[in-house]
Amino acid sequence: MKPIHVRPYEDKFGMLVQLSNRDGGDTSRNMGMYWLGACAIEELSISEYTAKYAHPGILFEEADLDFEKLQRSDGRMRRHPDIDKWYGAWDRFSRDQMIPVLAAYAALGLKQRAWKFFKDHLKNGWLLFSTNTKHNYMYPTLKEHLAKSTPDVQWNYSDKMPDLTVWDVWALYIRCFQSWYLWPLLVVFDGFTVIDAIIHRYLSDSKHVEKFVSILVVGDLVMPTPTMRLAHKITSADNIISKMYRYWDGEDPPWMASLFAPTLRRICSK
Repeated sequence: MKPIHVRPYEDKFGMLVQLSNRDGGDTSRNMGMYWLGACAIEELSISEYTAKYAHPGILFEEADLDFEKLQRSDGRMRRHPDIDKWYGAWDRFSRDQMIPVLAAYAALGLKQRAWKFFKDHLKNGWLLFSTNTKHNYMYPTLKEHLAKSTPDVQWNYSDKMPDLTVWDVWALYIRCFQSWYLWPLLVVFDGFTVIDAIIHRYLSDSKHVEKFVSILVVGDLVMPTPTMRLAHKITSADNIISKMYRYWDGEDPPWMASLFAPTLRRICSK
């Protein structure tokens, strides 16, 4: 069972959803962020979380059970386990969902889950594309779409171009498998995070902050590199935490920013 302030955001599947409408479209992202944050906070011995996760095995086992609901035996991932909703389909898993999940896998040492996902990603996307080949909010038939989707969304069940998955995802795979022989390549990949750090420091937009924070935090926990350390120094903790509070504005779990704040203050500049 998760801490008390987390429970209002849990649905009948034990997944983190939006508070008012119980929408699970970003559940896999939220689950990845939650377990990555819980793993990082344990490193700091914060009492509320450490009391629950005093033994690393407890953290590992509960996270593994949650991710089991989102991942098939062949490795394919979905956004949420509810098969009656569009986000329960296996062809909607986008890059913004993928990065927090892989970051959590790396931090928690869920190598078996990461390996299954890697094989599916290699087979179906050549490690270059995610598996979101259908548009969000769409249902297979017009009748089902009109019954379940929002009125402002026009039905379009045609295929779409999936998200591109490049250096940031490849870097997460290296960390998932702790492939130290690829560490020089990881140094190069983390150089792109330095560029992201500059963008996030000097632009006010909070878009994609969850992916950036996931990469920053797992880059501190697993196989740190000089380029990742530079990204940490460039990143303003106050600025990125403020962006997180704006991003998780109440509908999505607003305590997510508080969960990451101690870690970001430790690894980033002021």
